[in-house]
Amino acid sequence: MPRSPTARSFTALKWMTFTALASFTPARKPSRPQTRLVRRAGKVDGKRFLTAMVAGYEVGCRVGMTGGASQLRRGFHPSATSGTFAAGAAAAKMLQLDPVKTLHTLGIAGTQAAGLMAAQHSSMVKRMHPGRSAQAGVYGALLANKGFTGIEDILEASYGGFCSTFCDNPNLSHLTQDLGERFETLNVGCKPYPLLRQQSHLNRCP
Repeated sequence: MPRSPTARSFTALKWMTFTALASFTPARKPSRPQTRLVRRAGKVDGKRFLTAMVAGYEVGCRVGMTGGASQLRRGFHPSATSGTFAAGAAAAKMLQLDPVKTLHTLGIAGTQAAGLMAAQHSSMVKRMHPGRSAQAGVYGALLANKGFTGIEDILEASYGGFCSTFCDNPNLSHLTQDLGERFETLNVGCKPYPLLRQQSHLNRCP
């Protein structure tokens, strides 16, 4: 869970980034495992940090896009499910893991995907979801770096895979289509007000 009161209040007030096609809100709050990651990564320059952040956004958005809004229709919270892959990709990049360890990072992070949309009704637990997905990604990278292995085909496995479990008719082409040429990070928006994004325009009405 985020320790910073500011981070917790941003989540509670629903100020966040989002991408519509993926129905996904990338996690961006500090937590204890992320602090451990920073210590393990050592001195990190701006280029490496931004590269890791973009890697996280790209992977998280593309994973979310495979099923679009179907995760929501099934009752899952994409920030807590697709978010594990975003955090895992960013963490692996921060630790400069090789491709095999990065693969295992995603396999470890993704198997921890969880979060139910019923949390938005009369509960406080929805605020936990982004922090837990961030934690899953960081733990995935730290464990993979030590040789722990994850599910290698976690996205495409026909039984028990992420897409086959969480999504209706997943389109796996979104994972690699125009990869490196079209950046989904550029389609990520920011909520100007602490409201559902569909309601933000109401705040501009006279």
